[in-house]
Amino acid sequence: MQPLKKIKEKITHSMISRKARKISKGAYFLDLRTAKNIAILFDLNKNSNFETINQFKTCLANKGKSIQLLGYNNSKKLEHNYNDIIVYSNDDIKMNAKSTNKALNELMLQPIDLLLVLNNNNSLATHYVISLSQAHCKIGALKDFYQNLDFFIEMLPYETDKLIKEIKKYIV
Repeated sequence: MQPLKKIKEKITHSMISRKARKISKGAYFLDLRTAKNIAILFDLNKNSNFETINQFKTCLANKGKSIQLLGYNNSKKLEHNYNDIIVYSNDDIKMNAKSTNKALNELMLQPIDLLLVLNNNNSLATHYVISLSQAHCKIGALKDFYQNLDFFIEMLPYETDKLIKEIKKYIV
C-alpha cells in the first residue's frame, strides 16, 4: 500500500504544479505594512506553535488587519475544538488536485493580500494551499519545497518564533 500512496502523491504534486503554472498572477504592488487581509498557514500538530500563532494573530488584529488561520493537521483526531481555524489535511486533497474541504475552497477563492507560511512541513495539502492560493504575496521560510513563495526568509534551523519575529519587521 505504501508504494501506491507515494505514486498517488507524486501524481497529485504534478497536477498541483500544472494548475499553479496556469494561474496568471499579474503585477501587483503591495506595501506589506498596509496589507489588510492576511491568511496564516501553520502546523496544528505542534501545540507550542498554537500559542505563538495566537499571539501573533492578536498582534495583527490590533493593527486593524483581518486574519484567517489555516491549521494543517496530519492526525485523524484533534486534541481541541478549533472554531475559528480552517483545519485541513492531506486527506482533503484528491488525486485530481481538488480539495474536498469547503472552507478551504472558499478561502482559496478569496483575494488575500498576504499568505504567511509558518509551517515547516512539505505535505501535499500545504503544497496545494501555497501553490493555488489567490494571495497577492506569499511569505515564508526558505525551503526546497516552497518554490511558489514570493518572499523568502532564510532560517537555519527553522523556528516558528524567529520566523514570526522576522515577518513582524516587514508587516507591523
